[in-house]
Amino acid sequence: MSNHKLWTVTNNTGEDLVFKNLECAADDMTVAKDGASNTPGQKGKGCDIPDCSGPEWWSEHRMTFTSTDYEFSLWKDNNLIYFAVGDTYPNPLPQGVKVSDNVNLTIYPGSDTIENTTDGGKNIGVGDILLDVGKVVVKVVEVVV
Repeated sequence: MSNHKLWTVTNNTGEDLVFKNLECAADDMTVAKDGASNTPGQKGKGCDIPDCSGPEWWSEHRMTFTSTDYEFSLWKDNNLIYFAVGDTYPNPLPQGVKVSDNVNLTIYPGSDTIENTTDGGKNIGVGDILLDVGKVVVKVVEVVV
């Protein structure tokens, strides 16, 4: 199983987001609005994306992005990356994104920003995947390092 890493987050929401890795407080940071932020992690090689295979792991094994209006979470289960709005383990699970290794994220405000581009996960270009999670649209791009 791959050790997936988050390398950068580009925040296009118009407001700062608070990023927390519930497995590693050393990763926590503010993701500034209208720009890209590196997520070097505690060892300078990206933040490990937590593995959360069920609701019993939810409270300590995910990443969160929080604004003044919402929170959404990022986690993995095997080779699938998941996103969900809210602070409870989603049931049923949203559609996951299969990635081989490392990812960059771009976060857009609301689903109206990118009209009808996604239905839970759709390829829009080589390695680009959009997920509409309600309050935000997240673009996932695999990174080769």
